[in-house]
Amino acid sequence: MADKDQIDINTVYKVLSNRRNLRDDLLWRAPVLGLTAQAFLLTIALNSASSVFAKIFSSFLALITSFMSIQLMAKHRYFEKLDNLHIEQLEEINGITKYHGNHENLKNFLTQDRKKKLNTKNNKFAKIFDRFIKLSSYHVWMFGLSMFAIVSFTVMMKSIILVLMNIFYVL
Repeated sequence: MADKDQIDINTVYKVLSNRRNLRDDLLWRAPVLGLTAQAFLLTIALNSASSVFAKIFSSFLALITSFMSIQLMAKHRYFEKLDNLHIEQLEEINGITKYHGNHENLKNFLTQDRKKKLNTKNNKFAKIFDRFIKLSSYHVWMFGLSMFAIVSFTVMMKSIILVLMNIFYVL
């Protein structure tokens, strides 16, 4: 292993920061693309003009797409957190003020005038939106993607039951 003096801390920090930002970008691109595919597939599955088999296959694919999006989003989140921990450790070891991912330190860096713009205590509408801001976007998206999976599964099962009912009715 190289000596601490031989390692260019700035380069390591930049590489980790860039990689973490790339992972954050990928984290949010994956579910959006998956959601687009799910919307298209559910349009087919819920269309009354679609055949029963088209409904089954498209709802099955929408269900699979939901799980794929959830897994991919979770994996990107894991690696983003891992990069964050590496950056925090690098900052700690080298006595660097923690700005990366630390919103409190970033707010403390602001001037008082700019801090006032963040203050929403006197604005009733802003208080409502503050509750949304405090929610984890990751958890909200995971919940939403799970709801798509449930809807896809329900449509698929309904279609399968209709096929089975038609088969047994014919017999």
